[in-house]
Order: sequence, then C-alpha cells, then structure tokens
Amino acid sequence: MRRRVLLAANDVDLIANLQTILQAHDYLMLVAPDLATAQELALVQQPLVVIIDLDLPAGSGRELARSLRQHRDTLSQPVILLAGQPSQDDYRFAFAQGVAKFITKPLRPVELIHAVDELVDRRRFQQA
Repeated sequence: MRRRVLLAANDVDLIANLQTILQAHDYLMLVAPDLATAQELALVQQPLVVIIDLDLPAGSGRELARSLRQHRDTLSQPVILLAGQPSQDDYRFAFAQGVAKFITKPLRPVELIHAVDELVDRRRFQQA
C-alpha cells in the first residue's frame, strides 16, 4: 500500500509539482483545496504527513494547523508548513503549534522529500 500524504493547498501549480515529486517516491498524495476537506481527509484517511500551504485563503492554513493539534485522532500527524515569504509571526505560529517542519517556497524537491521521509520514519518508529 502506498504511503498517504495530505496536501492542503489550492495552488494548481504547487499541487502538480508536489504530485510529481511525491509519486516519484512512492507516496500517494491526497489533495484538499479547503479547510473542511482537509480536516475530513486528515481524520478519515489518517495520512502519515500533512503538508499545509499557509497561503490558503482567509487564514485557513493556520486554522487547519491549529485544528489538527486539537483533535485526538490527528494530534500525532506531523505537519509541514509551506510559505512563500514567511514572517516572524509565521515562524512563531509554527513553533507554537508544534509544526515538525517549515519549508519556504519555491520548494526544492530534495528538501521536501527529505522532510517527508524523515517524518514518516519518525512516526513509524514511534508506533513500533
């Protein structure tokens, strides 16, 4: 079974880019274009990693990161935040929410895969 990763983003170029990168490394990418879909997929599909684009409209990227930490069934899902030009507030928010990785855009494929692989390995180790 392919390893599931959830991407919460609505940027079609970002989605296509990550789809190519993750598929090449045997990950199945689930895409959520909005907050409600992302919350449902995180609960139902239990992805190994959740990648959240902070550039989702109306602050829903931040809201999603917060909500994952408040629900018992998604608390252990590691989160990677993506941001184009992150502010100090973005970094403080990530730290406060226990975000595992913060990656700036434009993405470097090697950096993304390294982060996802590391978090998947860490999660498997914790569950063993």
